[in-house]
Amino acid sequence: MSQVQIYLLEDILPSILLPLLIALVAVLGIERWRRTIVNLALIALLFLVLGVLTLRVHYLSPDSSRLQFVSIFVLPTIATSVILCGLIMGTVGIFLALVLAARSRHWSWFTTLLIAAVISTLAGPFITSYLALYFFFGLDHAQTLYTAPLYAIVTTILAALAMVTQLLYALTGPRDTALAATAPTTNADDVTLP
Repeated sequence: MSQVQIYLLEDILPSILLPLLIALVAVLGIERWRRTIVNLALIALLFLVLGVLTLRVHYLSPDSSRLQFVSIFVLPTIATSVILCGLIMGTVGIFLALVLAARSRHWSWFTTLLIAAVISTLAGPFITSYLALYFFFGLDHAQTLYTAPLYAIVTTILAALAMVTQLLYALTGPRDTALAATAPTTNADDVTLP
């Protein structure tokens, strides 16, 4: 793959996907919010798992000379792009869920969704690169840890936490997302004097 193709897959595609998904959620999200959150979460989970499995293929399969180029250059680029698209879809879905939970004043759900979003956001970079591990453990330990299957499972679960939480919110959360009733305010112009 050329540098231009890698740049398009890893940087441009996710960057374009974010505003398009935000626009789609703005149009469909409020009317059909449950279905929108469920669909975004399921698609994001699918992309995340598919990307992680694709990224891990070359660690699980024996090296052969004809597949070496594909497993070293092509698969990681495509897998990273798929993972980033999944994380972006999860971000847009969690944003919609947070807005709806805050709007309806369900603060326990809002707090749960926010904590899950923070954990998932922190876990995201650990899936696609061992650079973050390098800062904590050094190069040798980072590469060994990054290639371990348990590491892939744990980081994927942590990155998917926000998507699973928004699924739970959409499926089992409160049915009412209308703005909570507030005390009526009086306007000085509405008061009539005797």
